[in-house]
Amino acid sequence: MPRITVAQQVVLVSVGGDVTLECQATGIPPPLVHWFKGELEVGSAPSVVQDEHRGTLHIKGVQEVNAGQYSCVASSSAGTSAGTVSLEVGAGPLFSEAPVDVTANVGENITLLCTARGFPQPAVTWRRQDGRQIPTRTDGHSRTKQLESGHLLIQSELSTKLYRASERWSAVQAKTHPWLPCTDWHEMV
Repeated sequence: MPRITVAQQVVLVSVGGDVTLECQATGIPPPLVHWFKGELEVGSAPSVVQDEHRGTLHIKGVQEVNAGQYSCVASSSAGTSAGTVSLEVGAGPLFSEAPVDVTANVGENITLLCTARGFPQPAVTWRRQDGRQIPTRTDGHSRTKQLESGHLLIQSELSTKLYRASERWSAVQAKTHPWLPCTDWHEMV
């Protein structure tokens, strides 16, 4: 009876990248490996190449639709054996809410908007222009608070901020410049 060994049970790839899924099959007589996504056998196409002798499935230019559970089935006259591989397709972070300059009067609170999307969901962090992280405590000792949405609430503090959305696929960044509508002011950092 064939034996099958999955080389990597969870495979991560970025949108547009190439990936090879692999199941090693052994047995007498030597088994052939066929790939399935769900109940459907994966066919050959210009962007998909199966090697039934090596047990590989190569996908070029991966798209989000390629994500999912794949089964490799080794079969010979002695029987069949199967394994599974999960393909996770990542999309780099993108800002879904574009940053804009914010105007406020002295003493007013402001909210700097930042919403990012991607897979896995990117974490939003806020930094000053010099790279230092902005403290976002909620114990009353800080004038900044990061909201669940990723937005930053600044209580009566105006300064230039830099925010960054990042995760394991890639990173993007954008600036927003809050400013006072007067001529005599100084940065309160």
